[in-house]
Amino acid sequence: MKRFILTTALLCLLVSSVYGQELIQINPGAILRIDERIRSFHPRIEGSRGESDTVAFIVDFLEETGAAYSVHDFSGMERGHSFSSTIEISIPGQIRD
Repeated sequence: MKRFILTTALLCLLVSSVYGQELIQINPGAILRIDERIRSFHPRIEGSRGESDTVAFIVDFLEETGAAYSVHDFSGMERGHSFSSTIEISIPGQIRD
C-alpha cells in the first residue's frame, strides 16, 4: 500500500510538471532513477530506517525543486499510535476551484 501511495505521489508530481504550471521540471529518465533510489530503501516498515530514509530523500528532492511541503507525524493521535509520517505537498493551481 505504501508503495502505491508513493508511486501515486511521484506520478502526481510528474503530471503536475507536464500538464500544470511547471512546478517541478524533471527529466522523464530521472523518474526511473528516483524510483530505483526509493526502492533501495526497502523495506519501509513503519518506524524503520527505510521509511525515514525515504522521507528524507523525498524532502531533499522537494527542497531542490523549491516545492512547498510539510512533514506531519502522528504523535498527536488521541486513540492510536504510529511512528510513520506523511509529506503534504502544496501545488498551487491557476484555475479557481
